[in-house]
Amino acid sequence: MLKCLTLLLTPVLPVHPRCEHIKGHQGGKKSVQRIHQMLRQPNNRFVCRTDIKGYYARINKQTLYSQGQSHVHHPILLNLVWQFLHYSVEDGGTFHTPEFGIARSSSLSPLLAAFHLYEVDAHFAQQTNLDYSRYMDDFFIIANTRWQLRRAVRKLNQFFDQFGFHQHPDKTFIGPTRKGTDWMGYRLTDKGVQSVAPRALTNHLTRLRRLYEQTRHLTARQQQVRVAGYVGRWQVWSVCIQMPAPICRPHPPRTC
Repeated sequence: MLKCLTLLLTPVLPVHPRCEHIKGHQGGKKSVQRIHQMLRQPNNRFVCRTDIKGYYARINKQTLYSQGQSHVHHPILLNLVWQFLHYSVEDGGTFHTPEFGIARSSSLSPLLAAFHLYEVDAHFAQQTNLDYSRYMDDFFIIANTRWQLRRAVRKLNQFFDQFGFHQHPDKTFIGPTRKGTDWMGYRLTDKGVQSVAPRALTNHLTRLRRLYEQTRHLTARQQQVRVAGYVGRWQVWSVCIQMPAPICRPHPPRTC
């Protein structure tokens, strides 16, 4: 049912092209490649990279439903959206409907999350002195001057207040591009993509250790195939564009 509802709502709910996690809107790798080129331009010297803390859990149901009413007019579809938003959860044998938030593990959630902040995307995409990208709840803004970036950050915070969101303190960087920041698992500076981000590499090694644990009951050959397959896929992902850091250069995956 949710998959069908998603297919019906996709052509109805507007999603801005600068919201890049939706199918057909570039995607993560294209986003990194575009930002890589923008950062290498000499005038783009300042950047804001931030994240909404608990985005899915903090979405205001009534606000999102009111937005949907402006575009969805069929009563059955509206009723299904209402039911999706007002889901019930169980906690210690007690069922209740959360006041805020939408479900994460659903095909409909990414579409609603993209549509919800269309106003934000449209505003920043119109600013000729900025370069703007959003991937779900991650924001990346490039500006020529410090003052342009300050105005952009101030406006972004006003939008956050309007929607009831807050910046994630551990995932926010505001400053010169030369100092470097992370985006979509890559480390970027004023010279563009430099390497895989430290956090992404840490997550990769953690998953690799878990994979060894999960496959310990297999034969040595079967475990080798599983691990080599995972490492190979990760290395294909890591080679986004030509990067100087050795960790990102493709090489035959190790097997154990």
